[in-house]
Amino acid sequence: DTVIVNVRQRPTAEAGPNRAICPRDSVKIGGLGGGLPASYTYRWEPVIGLDNPLNPRPMASPASDTWYKLFVSDNG
Repeated sequence: DTVIVNVRQRPTAEAGPNRAICPRDSVKIGGLGGGLPASYTYRWEPVIGLDNPLNPRPMASPASDTWYKLFVSDNG
């Protein structure tokens, strides 16, 4: 018998550099890492102040200082 093992590339998540904005302003956060095909999903936390927390590069307009975390998962 033969067993074939396909090793998939590990996702590389890149949340991007720290950004500073003025009150009532917004900024695009995030960035794509290597090895991230369309089969990966993205989730940002907290979701407050984000236009789409499932977008790899959402617009952020938080009302106060906020640290966002990016989670990347494989759908397979």
